[in-house]
Order: sequence, then C-alpha cells, then structure tokens
Amino acid sequence: MTITNSEDITEYSRIKKLSEFDLDFLGLQEEFKGLIMLAASIAGTKFSNLNLIDNYFQWTVASNRYQNGVMSREDSVCDLTIKKDEPLEIQRLDQDVRFQDKSYVNCQNGLKYYLGIPLHLDSGENIGALCVFDKEDKSVSKVVIEQLKIIAVEIVNKLEMKKNIKNLKAALTQAEKDKNRLAHDVRSPISGISRLCEVLEDEEISNKEFKSYLEMISDAGKGILELTQNILNTNHSKNLISGQTFNVAELGKRLGELYTLPAKTKNLELIINFKLQEETRFSGAKLLSAIGNLISNAIKFTPSGGWVKVGLDIVNSGDEKKLVVLIADNGVGITNSVSDGNAQVWESKMGNNDELGFGLGLQLVREVVENRNGQLIIDSNMQEGTAVTLEIPIE
Repeated sequence: MTITNSEDITEYSRIKKLSEFDLDFLGLQEEFKGLIMLAASIAGTKFSNLNLIDNYFQWTVASNRYQNGVMSREDSVCDLTIKKDEPLEIQRLDQDVRFQDKSYVNCQNGLKYYLGIPLHLDSGENIGALCVFDKEDKSVSKVVIEQLKIIAVEIVNKLEMKKNIKNLKAALTQAEKDKNRLAHDVRSPISGISRLCEVLEDEEISNKEFKSYLEMISDAGKGILELTQNILNTNHSKNLISGQTFNVAELGKRLGELYTLPAKTKNLELIINFKLQEETRFSGAKLLSAIGNLISNAIKFTPSGGWVKVGLDIVNSGDEKKLVVLIADNGVGITNSVSDGNAQVWESKMGNNDELGFGLGLQLVREVVENRNGQLIIDSNMQEGTAVTLEIPIE
C-alpha cells in the first residue's frame, strides 16, 4: 500500500515512531509515576495522566490516581492535543459540545477542567500527551504551563533513553552472535589453509602442484574475506532483538491484559488460545504492537455480541521454528482489497459503532513482519469475518 494523502503520511509517521519505542503499555506506571505526581502538584489538579495514542486507542500508561486504562481514540481529549504542538486547555469540558456528552464528563462529579501538553519528538511527531484535569473549575498560569512542558520533555527523554538502551543491548547481542558465527564459519577454511601449508612445507611437489595449492589457498582466503565482509555488512537494524522475550503463554496473557477491556466495552468475547506446555522463548520485538493492531482492527469491525479469537503456537518448518499467530473474527469483513505481494492491505472505513477508521495499522504490521523475515496472510470476505495469520521465524 502506498500512502499518498498528506494527513495519512503524517499520521503513519506518528504511529510508526510510537511503535519504534516497542513499549509494554502495562509496564510503565512505576517508572513514570513520580513525574505524573509532580505534574498534578504543579498544576494544583487532582488528576494527571501520561497518555500514549496509537492507531486505535488512547493508553493511560501512568496516572497519579487511576489504574492503567484504555479508551477509544475518538473519545479522547488528548487526541486533539496531539494534533497541535502547543498545549490545549479546556476550562469547561461540560460546556464544550465536543465532550459534554462523554461519560467522563456528564456523569456525577464529571470532569470539567483539562490541560494537555503534547509529547513532542525531535523528529516532529506527537506520540501522546501529559494531561492534568479536575472536577472543579480551574485556571493555571503561563508559568505553570511552562513547567508542565518541561516535565513533558523529560518524559520524552526517558522514553528515548529506554529505546536507546534497548537498541544498545540488542546491538551487543547481535555482535556476540556475529562473533560466534564468524568463529564457526571460518574455522573450517582456515583449517584447510593450514593443512595445505603443511603439505607445502613437508612434501616435495612439482611447480604445477605448487601453483595448484597456491590457487586453492588463494580461493579459500577470498572466501573467508567474502564471508567476514558479508557478516560485517549485515544490516542489523532489521535484526535488533528486544531484550524482552516471551513464550506463547506469556504473550497470550499479556495480550489478554491489554485487549480484554476494549473488547468488553463493545460486548465482544475475546478468546486467546495457547499451549501452556510450550516453553520456546522468542524475541518480543514489536510483537505487542503488531498483534495488538490486528486485534484492535478485529474489535473495530466486529459487531456487538461477536467474538475475536487469537491463537498462538510454535511450529517446526524444516530446520527452523516459527511463531504462528492467528487472529480471527466473525465481523463484517473488510472491503477494497488489493494484492500486495503475500499480504493484502485494505483501505479504512468506519467500524460498526462508528469508530474512526485510521486505516494505517495494517501497513505498520506488514513492515514489522517483513523486518522479521515473516509472512502476513489475510483472508476476508464480506459478512464472513476476517482471519489474519502471522508467521514469524524465531531462533
């Protein structure tokens, strides 16, 4: 799929940048709680949240009062915040036609005040927001807003540091693998060269044989050079392995923790199947993001009362093992299919509950799968649901 619309290009760049952090949205509370509490204290508000916004949902990954939560992106005030580079202040949510009917506003003691600071990356994207809010009328000074902007910058810096540390660990892991691979692969040709040299030293041979041996030594040496150059020139950016690893049970449980609530809010049954006894571990790099996008898409296109099923398994294919992930639903299916290699990509449309169709998640999934040398297979028919299979080689 080629993205040509300027708004889509901007949005795709934003969600791709968020995915590059490879975050576990349920594992950030303790790390950022101090900064979130500081934000509420500075603003003088009862509540403060750190919200990250992906293709479909707003994830509250740290809060001074609430537990980690998730809501549809179109219901979020922070979705407006990330669309601009300056803070967004709404002093009376209950008088704003965009939000006065939202459950968090029109309930008893609903929210009134909101101030959001976009989490702005140096590359230009806004991946979420630091927000403070209250059930009472509030007003904060420009000085307070500037202080909150400093906290937002610190949050981004911590996220960047987490990513850099993860990439450094991955690079060290890859370097160790390359060293072991190099040692293994060059041992045999070097041994051959050594034996040929011993023959040249210990035996009387003709000039023709001597020349033949030299040619063999030269060929072996060139082979070693080509081998080492190939290893050193490998593009490791596609092979970086996250420090986090899973087996299928751990991955299944985490996906359940992340997506059970979004499914329940739409009255859907989320079923995740995996083998408890399967202990094979594999890299978690980008898996939560890729599989999560597909589950989110299934939730979006499945009407109330339906189901979304996720199957996780490790299969042997020849000499390699593969992680096989199947996401199926009994929803309406997806229209406007176009063939794109081994994958099919669909244009976006509205979900059954008028959820906004952001339409870029499948492209992100396809890139993740390709970068892990995997395969994406999608089978969808109108009114018959959709089944998506990911096959990802594991070491």
